[in-house]
Amino acid sequence: MKHLLCLIHPIDPRGNKVGGIDTHVRMMITHAPEEWAVLLIGVDCRGDCVPGELRRLQIDGRAIEFLPVLQYPEERVHEAARSLFASLTLRFAIGLIRHYFVIRRALRTASGATIELQRFEFAFLARLLGRPTVQVIHGEGTKKDAMDSLIKTFWFIHRISEQIAIRLADRIICVNPNILARLEREFPHAARRAIFMPVAVDTKVFARSEFKIDDSIFRVVFAGRLDLFKDPPLMFRTLQRLHERLQGAFEFHYIGTSNPYRYPEYRLVESFTTCHGYCTSRDVASIMSRCHTHSGSAPSNTSVTSTPLVAYRRRGCSTNGTQPSPLS
Repeated sequence: MKHLLCLIHPIDPRGNKVGGIDTHVRMMITHAPEEWAVLLIGVDCRGDCVPGELRRLQIDGRAIEFLPVLQYPEERVHEAARSLFASLTLRFAIGLIRHYFVIRRALRTASGATIELQRFEFAFLARLLGRPTVQVIHGEGTKKDAMDSLIKTFWFIHRISEQIAIRLADRIICVNPNILARLEREFPHAARRAIFMPVAVDTKVFARSEFKIDDSIFRVVFAGRLDLFKDPPLMFRTLQRLHERLQGAFEFHYIGTSNPYRYPEYRLVESFTTCHGYCTSRDVASIMSRCHTHSGSAPSNTSVTSTPLVAYRRRGCSTNGTQPSPLS
């Protein structure tokens, strides 16, 4: 019998939700060893599955077993929950408990199984199932970070869940060196079980593209939520200065579902900004291929799109990898 990789995450593999965690889960489905079987315990966003019943799917040419424990409309997946009981994470955890015995039976069909978790809140299930567990830590903010998600209000639940998950995990993967350094500092007992491994990128979708400067317009793109801790006001003020400095030969593209108008500074850039709203991963790749720089609040790996990064600091604006001058 095949070894089973069990992925537990509130995602519908047939959906288009874009994000680092979702991309990682899809990459694990596609690139798991061929001699392994894959079971995804997730959510049904289309409403055509029965929670608690296994369904065989073909995802990017890979046959997997899909076990939804909850039905959740896809349009709501792209929004940050405003109340605890509207939280997808909480409702998914309840679904895991409700269908625990179905999940246990599904795992028993394999000669061996490994569970991979992306959320701390689901670590309890892996311990109950008694299977080796890999906890991936993507980093979701702290009490000090002003986020759109419920972590800003229920940070203590997230913190307690983190402590429990780290203690229970057999292996821990940190997606950036800062997370690993924090873990080694705050959880020294878990350091020997932890490694750094960045999230993989689907280069078939996010392929390298030509750096086009034929129309002399400098284009900056930002993809993601406009959380306060990312300092959108600073970003908007900096973009407005770039627009002035380039005498209008500048465009800003925003990909995401946050409302930029909640920041007064957005009015500074509204006239030369295109808000694309929610986009599929292929839409994101297409937009980024036409832009020259991805803006962010902190340095990150931008090899995904071959797009240099502009990182904004509270004491001013610095650039990493590119300057506007080559386009002048």
